[in-house]
Amino acid sequence: MGLRALLDSRDLGTAFVAVEDGCVIGYLVVVWGFSLELGGRDASVDELYVVPEHRSRGIGSALLDAAEAACAEAGALALHLVAERSNTGAHRLYRRLGFTGYEKSLLTKRLA
Repeated sequence: MGLRALLDSRDLGTAFVAVEDGCVIGYLVVVWGFSLELGGRDASVDELYVVPEHRSRGIGSALLDAAEAACAEAGALALHLVAERSNTGAHRLYRRLGFTGYEKSLLTKRLA
C-alpha cells in the first residue's frame, strides 16, 4: 500500500532500483520532507537494501550516488538517512560517502 502510493505520486518521493541480468539486486527509496532549520526541501532515505550476495560490490554506493544527484536536482538541501548503531558496515559506507552524525537523536511515535 505505501509503496504504491509513493510510486503513484512523485510528490512523496522516488525509488531507485539496481538490476543485474534482469534481476533486482538492490533498491533505495527516498521520501521528501521540508526543514525550517535547513531552509527548505530535504529528503530522507527510507529504505536501502542490497541482496546479501551482491554486497561489497559498490551497489549501495551507486544507489546512494544516484539518489543524491536526483535529490539535488529536485532542490533538496540535504539528504538524511538512519542506520542502526550496530550496523557498522553501513556506517562505514555512509561516512565514506560524506554522511555525518550530529548531536540529535531521532525519536519516533507511531500514530497508526
